[in-house]
Amino acid sequence: MLRLELISNTLNEVIYNYSPEGKEEYGIVSVSLSTGEPEIRKLSPNDEYIRYLFRAITRIKKYIVEKDFRRVISWRGIKKSFADLEIT
Repeated sequence: MLRLELISNTLNEVIYNYSPEGKEEYGIVSVSLSTGEPEIRKLSPNDEYIRYLFRAITRIKKYIVEKDFRRVISWRGIKKSFADLEIT
C-alpha cells in the first residue's frame, strides 16, 4: 500500500508525503508545476529500492496534468484497478 498526503500546493510546486505500506515513517517529494521535475526532499526509510517513490512521482505528475490535487490517497498492492483506491 502507498499513501500520498498533500502537504503544500503553491503556484510553483506541489509537495506530498509518501508512506510505503502505510507506515508512519514517510518520505517527502515535490514536483514542479511548470517543468514536472521531481525533487526528493526526504527518502522514506521503508522504501529501500525506491519503487514507492517512483509510483508516488508518477501519480503526482498525473494529478498535475489533471489539475486535481487530492489531499490524501492510498492504494493497495501493484494493481491499478479503481477498486484498489481509497480516496479521502
